[in-house]
Amino acid sequence: MHTLATQRNAMSSSNKQSLSAASQELELPAADILKLVAQFLKEHNLHHTLHALQSESNSHLCNIDDHAAFRSAILDGHWDAVLQAVQSVDLPLAKRQSLLEHVFLELIELRQLAAAKILLHQTDTLLSLRDMDPDRYAHLENLLHLVDFHANLVYGDVSKQARREHLAQSLLASLGPPIPPSRLLTLISQGLKFQAQHDPSFAPVAGAWDVLRDAAPSLFAHNDVDAPVSHQYATLALAQGQTVESVAIAPNGQWIATGSTDGIIEVWHPVTGKLRMDLEYQAKDKFMAMNTAVLALAWAKDSSMLVSGAQDGGVKVWQLGTGKCIKRISKAHAQGVTCVALAGDWSVVVSGGFDAMIRTHGMQSGTMLKEFRGHTSFVNSITFNSDESKLFSGSSDGHVKIWDAKTGVCMKTLAPTAPHNLSVFHLHWLASRGHLQIGTRAQSLLRVDVRGTPVVQVACAKELGPPVNEPVAAATSPQGEYAYLVTESGTLATVYVRAKSVTKVELGMDKVIGVTACAGPMC
Repeated sequence: MHTLATQRNAMSSSNKQSLSAASQELELPAADILKLVAQFLKEHNLHHTLHALQSESNSHLCNIDDHAAFRSAILDGHWDAVLQAVQSVDLPLAKRQSLLEHVFLELIELRQLAAAKILLHQTDTLLSLRDMDPDRYAHLENLLHLVDFHANLVYGDVSKQARREHLAQSLLASLGPPIPPSRLLTLISQGLKFQAQHDPSFAPVAGAWDVLRDAAPSLFAHNDVDAPVSHQYATLALAQGQTVESVAIAPNGQWIATGSTDGIIEVWHPVTGKLRMDLEYQAKDKFMAMNTAVLALAWAKDSSMLVSGAQDGGVKVWQLGTGKCIKRISKAHAQGVTCVALAGDWSVVVSGGFDAMIRTHGMQSGTMLKEFRGHTSFVNSITFNSDESKLFSGSSDGHVKIWDAKTGVCMKTLAPTAPHNLSVFHLHWLASRGHLQIGTRAQSLLRVDVRGTPVVQVACAKELGPPVNEPVAAATSPQGEYAYLVTESGTLATVYVRAKSVTKVELGMDKVIGVTACAGPMC
């Protein structure tokens, strides 16, 4: 224990120095400031001044507010909506050429040759190809004379859907994040409030501030568009001998909480991988802690509170800003607590445990309100649907149960891996789709609707390898486009749900016990 304290003190000292250096310099990119000024001019109908500013600064607003809808329109081939959306956006010429070229190719596939001909011969964007890339323009011209459609001649070696995916990523990369309304006035107001209150948490850990979103840099700054895992951001510098049993990423993407075998709960920055020293209690080495190993963690929807469950059956609710325990339930379960959740109005704490029970406790009284009985083995995962009328639970008995959250009545029992009844270790409610993702020891991804009817199933056995390489954990990307299965031996399978395709990555880790992703309402 002395070694852990010593190492934490050393880490604290290092992070305090980093925080001090970061607070001396707040980087506000000039291009972002110009966009805020331009937005102010537009909102106040100062169009002549706006035109002059954009002409002289070459800085233009992004007028597409819903990136997810724009991406979906491209992937689904709704080109009227896409072209209308980009009319007022200052896209680079090359991006506009790529967009109209792809629309032209799909018109060829649909045999709408008259419309394709008009697009090629009467739009300045594609006409510019005649001088810039004559061979490319000539190829498009030749496609107008195809007697029959041949995919390899029109799309080449890349499928139509893959071209749409690449186009969506390329266009969204040029647009940047949408700007909230009245952002300039809001920032001025917030700056004045900060000056009056001397809020110490304003100083960002990473030494920069995203003025367009009023947040410190985050892994999830552009999480309105899903992308598969591509590289490592950071490694958390744990104390020697410390083993993490649970990890939870806050819905706002600004905090990572870890629970360890020594009972300590620590909060980290997701970009730097360092302890959040802007939390005063951590800076003073006063950590949130349980009496025994922390087996479960879950955040409130607004990221202001954290729930933890321990091996001794205890549950605690913490206030993130102060690190204070605001509710202690000493014996929520007779055995270890394996999963926890907090109802959206913060009135009810839900927990599942090794005793095969699911229990709800009142936040004010701490007394047990309801007990959900029916599982015959460990309850590994619990989650609500969007309106919290239903509670889903997954167990090592191989079953998923759908409960009426108000009455505690089991409405339906699913056996996703019958007849083998392999362990269910992960449940995640996809609010945007109304689907429940189920993670089991079977080498496949399964999603069901609110009634338990299967809607998506993707086999991953080929990528994961022999049956002994079974998944032990799962996670979902913020918008649900991608799902991740990880095995104990460190194999990560990335499932692109729309195309039902699977890719594999070896993580290079000796042993993996879990995986998590930011998937809250702000992600």
